[in-house]
Amino acid sequence: MATQLRVASNQEADEVSQLIFYAYKEFAYLICNSEDESTVLSRMKQLALNEKPLPISIHNFHAMVGDHGEIVGGFAAYPIIQTLYLYQNLYKALLEYKFFAALDTKVKLSPRLMNILGKDTEWQLPYADAFYLDAFAIHSRFRGQGLAPVMMEYVKACAIEKGCTSVVLLAREDMVSFYSRLGFHTNQFLDSGEEDFFVMHTII
Repeated sequence: MATQLRVASNQEADEVSQLIFYAYKEFAYLICNSEDESTVLSRMKQLALNEKPLPISIHNFHAMVGDHGEIVGGFAAYPIIQTLYLYQNLYKALLEYKFFAALDTKVKLSPRLMNILGKDTEWQLPYADAFYLDAFAIHSRFRGQGLAPVMMEYVKACAIEKGCTSVVLLAREDMVSFYSRLGFHTNQFLDSGEEDFFVMHTII
């Protein structure tokens, strides 16, 4: 099928957020510090649109759009160095304002998530020049049509445009073979205490 790949518009970001939510539901609950579906979707949309309270814009949503304007797939990705800057700012806020009390935030970060930020930073350091593929999903109705490799090539093109030399992601064990078929190699196992992931990486 013919598709277009582009940075998601506001409306498309809403749909891509929902697609990613259902693909990453348990982790979305953790990130957004809620198990209420409507609340999580609202907070994910805020991230997708680069709204405050994030001190920098890290979440960039892209859409794969079908012939009739339907969302076929989507992903969120950004240079990983931006997350390192983000964590640095969050740590400063934690130290100076006692658990981010000074941040007028709509999106509350989970205390459980804060416990693993240090480990996140540690694994990311060797990939400071990489493009971080935060989420990647093809709608269930369109799977098996060879669209994932097409979208992954677009991910790599976006990475090059941002000056990155590789793409890195965290994969659950059941997704390792999927990303291996897309050219990624498993570099290490990451036990965050909340979720277990494999760090996967590909040079572009």
